[in-house]
Amino acid sequence: MKPNAYEGAGFPLWKFRKVRSLEKSGLLYNTVSAKTWVNELFDGYYLPNFSLKGKTVLDVGACCGETAYYFLRKGASKVVCIECDASSIELLRKNVENLGMNVEVIPERFSLKHLQKQHDFMKRDIEESEQILLPVVDRLKPCVLEVHGFALKEMFEKKGFRVVHRFGGMHQHLFIMANY
Repeated sequence: MKPNAYEGAGFPLWKFRKVRSLEKSGLLYNTVSAKTWVNELFDGYYLPNFSLKGKTVLDVGACCGETAYYFLRKGASKVVCIECDASSIELLRKNVENLGMNVEVIPERFSLKHLQKQHDFMKRDIEESEQILLPVVDRLKPCVLEVHGFALKEMFEKKGFRVVHRFGGMHQHLFIMANY
């Protein structure tokens, strides 16, 4: 049974068509993954400006696999998912099995050692822990990440990142940034 993505999600009525596309995908999801689908994936904020065909994506903060599914649909050959939340891992594993996704699940909290996993592109969306990347930012492969706060945004900009999307309203301190 799918959790109710509408409950507490706060979607405007016009965004329900995006949630419907998530339902049609066959993915099992939670409210967090539904919000990601509607707000970041559907509008392409996590999609790089180059082809993912045949590439391996490192998906840090994979939640239930909605971004892995998205990257595979966009041509990636494999996705390495790093996720530490037990309920999300359970949904992720069910999605991998039910949908036959070529996904490696690493049920751990992210650390810099995970950057050693073979990958061509990284998506990183972990709430307010992006500063761990600052010491190694010049060695990162192409990536897109969520950045919380104006000070961190400026630090990443000084290291060559650019803002791909800035959220508004009560989330105006939240940015999606890329280094490509």
